[in-house]
Amino acid sequence: DFESAYLQTPRQGNPVYAELPAQFRTAEMEALKKAGGVPVVPLDRWLYGEPGAGDYWGDLLHRALVDLGWRALKTTSKGRIYVKEGCFLGIYVDDGIIVGPEQVVVDLVRDIRVRFMTKEPERLSDFLGCRYTWLALPGARGLAISQEDYTKLLVARFEEEAGPVKLVTTPSVSVDPSLDNS
Repeated sequence: DFESAYLQTPRQGNPVYAELPAQFRTAEMEALKKAGGVPVVPLDRWLYGEPGAGDYWGDLLHRALVDLGWRALKTTSKGRIYVKEGCFLGIYVDDGIIVGPEQVVVDLVRDIRVRFMTKEPERLSDFLGCRYTWLALPGARGLAISQEDYTKLLVARFEEEAGPVKLVTTPSVSVDPSLDNS
């Protein structure tokens, strides 16, 4: 997760100004305010909710990843998939997931964190509304992807308007918690 991604993005285009709250104003700004003026400062970073902010963030991140040697495989309006050294990196706005050999992943994440502020990387468990669980299959390991929490949220919203419903699920494999190395 890239922390405050848009705030890491230098502003481009027409200048935008903001009025500071009183506790952040200089004496000169206070004097201007008392004289009927509006003390403002230029914004040098994008804010969440501004039109175009996400595009500028996505372009900044894309250029940085390409500079680091990542190759873009797929691009959509909000998401991109990259490959480098046998690893895959999926980005959706300011959330990312990287898979590959552990030591290579550690090194690649370190390089990304030199350029951007991110939350501390963690083993995959929840990402974009999905839950990921390591599974034990006969003779193999696997990964289950579930949207159970999201489904429960949708059912609860539906029940608010339509009344109670019965939710039936049929698990096809059993989860082996011993495979979770986190």
